[in-house]
Amino acid sequence: RRQDQGGGRDAFQPIRVAIYSDLDGKISQDKITYVRSIVSASASFFQSTLRVVPVQGNLFVERQCIQRWITGPRQGLCSNAIAPSCGTVSSIPDSHIAETTLWNTPNDGRDWIKTVLPGGSGVPNADVLIYVTAGSGEGGEETVDGSGGCAAASTLAFSGTCQRDQYDRPVVGFVHFCTDRIQPTTDADLRWDDEALAAHEMTHVIGFSSLSFQLFRRPDNTPYLERCPGAAGCTERDRDGYPPGYGIEGSASPSVVRKSSARGNTVSTVVTPSVRDIAARHFGCPDILGAELEEYGGPSTAGSHWEKRVFKTEYMTGSSDNAFRSVYSAFTLALLQDSGWYLVSWDAAGELVWGRGKGCEYATAKCVDGGDALSGFCANLDGDASSCTHDRRYQGKCGLATWNGDLPTPFQYFADPKLGGSDPLLDFCPTIVPYINKRCDNTSSEADIIDCDGVDCQGSAYGSSSRCMQTSLLLDGYSVKGLPEVSVGCYNHKCEGGHLIVTLPSGGKHNCSVAPQAAVPGYSGKLFCPPTEDLCFDQKGFIESIKRSTVIQDASDISVPKGLVTADSSTVSGAPGGRPPRGGWALAGLVGLVLVMG
Repeated sequence: RRQDQGGGRDAFQPIRVAIYSDLDGKISQDKITYVRSIVSASASFFQSTLRVVPVQGNLFVERQCIQRWITGPRQGLCSNAIAPSCGTVSSIPDSHIAETTLWNTPNDGRDWIKTVLPGGSGVPNADVLIYVTAGSGEGGEETVDGSGGCAAASTLAFSGTCQRDQYDRPVVGFVHFCTDRIQPTTDADLRWDDEALAAHEMTHVIGFSSLSFQLFRRPDNTPYLERCPGAAGCTERDRDGYPPGYGIEGSASPSVVRKSSARGNTVSTVVTPSVRDIAARHFGCPDILGAELEEYGGPSTAGSHWEKRVFKTEYMTGSSDNAFRSVYSAFTLALLQDSGWYLVSWDAAGELVWGRGKGCEYATAKCVDGGDALSGFCANLDGDASSCTHDRRYQGKCGLATWNGDLPTPFQYFADPKLGGSDPLLDFCPTIVPYINKRCDNTSSEADIIDCDGVDCQGSAYGSSSRCMQTSLLLDGYSVKGLPEVSVGCYNHKCEGGHLIVTLPSGGKHNCSVAPQAAVPGYSGKLFCPPTEDLCFDQKGFIESIKRSTVIQDASDISVPKGLVTADSSTVSGAPGGRPPRGGWALAGLVGLVLVMG
C-alpha cells in the first residue's frame, strides 16, 4: 500500500529499505555477519539514491487468497486464504502478516459468515521489505528457467519480487545467496564485488526484470499496458489489475521494450525516455534507439539484464567481470526512474568507461567485422601480443577461446567458426583479458617489469596514478628479445584543467592533450598518448548535463493521484472462483547473477 498525496514530485521521499535476514543456523556466524554487512551497504545505496511515494503506516505482507467471490454481493472478496510465502524464505514472521477477512455462506447467500484471520503489527518505516536467505541448494525449483538455483555451479545469488502495491511498485521480495561461493573478505576490490552482487539482486527485486517491465507506468501514473478485466484480450487465466498475458516473455509495451533485428539476431531494447537520453549521451549517438537487453543466458538472464557486449562492467549485466569493478551507472538509474515508481539522484551514477563516446556502431555493430575490432574488443590471433584493457588499468592480451562446436552464426567473427571469446554473454566477442600481475595502478605489479639491470626497459612505473599506454620506448643500450616494435607499458598521469599530463620515465612532464606522442631522453622510440577523454573524462559535467536535460526533467515530472488508495475493497457473491487476487501474493520470478567461467 502507498500513501497518495498528490502534487507530483513533492510526494516522493527517500525510500526506506527494510531487511529481514533468515540466516541464523543456516550458515556460519562469520558468513551471517558478512552477508548482512554487504546487504546493509547496498540498502544504504538505494536509500540515498531513490525516492518513492512512501507507504502509509506499517508495511504488511498479504496472505494469498486462493478463492475469491466472482459474482454476487461479495464479489471480489476472499473466501479462502493461505499463509504467504516468498521464494526461499522458510516462513514469513507472523508479525509481518496483514489481517485477512474471509467471507463465506452456508446457504447460497442468505447468510454470510465473516472470519477474520489475525495479523501482526507489520514492518515499520518500510517502503520495501527484502528477505535475505542463504544456503547451498534450496530454492532452485522456483527459478524462471528451472536451473536449480545454487545447484548450478555458476550461480552466486538469485532473487525475486513477491508483492507489489496498488500501482505495481515492488514492496516485498527476497535475495538468496549461495554462500558456499561467497567468502568473507577484507580485500577492497572483492568486497566491492560482493556489495555489487547484493545491489544487483536487490535491483531485480525493485524493478529490473522482464516481468516488472510489463508493469511500468508513464509519468502521469497511467500504465503503458492496459489492465484486465477491461483490456482487450483478457481471459479467465489473467489476473485483474494485470495486463493480458502477464508473465509471458517479451510482452512488455513496445514503448518500454522494443524488439528489432541487429547483427543477424533479434534483440530487445529499452526505449523509455530517460534510458534513451542517457544512451545518446554515453555513446555520442543522438539517433540511438535505446539500451539493449541481454538476449543470451536463458530465461533467468535474458531480458532481465543489460546486454553485456554493450555494457560490460555495468552492475546489471548478467555476469560479473572479476578484474573490473562493477559500475552503478546512469543507465540503471534511468531505467528505475522510467518505471514510474522512483525518482533518482543522478549524483549517485558511477563512471561507465566501456563504450563511452565510441559512437552509434559501438551499440549496434558487430564487435569484430572483417578482421577489425571495435574499441575494447580484439581480433589479434597472436595470443602473446600485449594491449591495454578498456579502462587502461591493466596490460592484457586478446582473450580468444576455441569452443568444441561452431558458435551460433551471428557470433562467428573469424574464419574458424569455433573461435571467439570465452563469455557467451559477450556474444562470444573477444576482449582484452588483463594480466593480473600487470596491473598498472598496483605497486605489487612491479615484480613483473621488463628488467634492464633493475629498471624497466620501457620506463614503466606502477602506482595509483599509473595507467596503460602504447609505447615503443626502449632504454638506450639495451635490446629485448621478442619485444614488439610497439607494445604497452604503465605510466603515471594526472588531469589538470581538462588536459592529460603524463610523467615520462625521465621525470619530465608531457601534455598529451597538446601533443599525442612524446620522445624521452635516454630512450629510443616514443610514448603514444591515449585520448584525453579516456583518462580525464568530466564525469561531474556529464551528470550536470543529465540534470539539465529536458527529456530527463519531463520523465521525472511524476504525478500521483490525490487521496488514499488502499487494498482491494470491492464486494460480490456466488460460487468462489480460483482467479488470483489483484495485489495478492504472486511470485514474480527469479533473476540471478551468474559467473561465467572462461
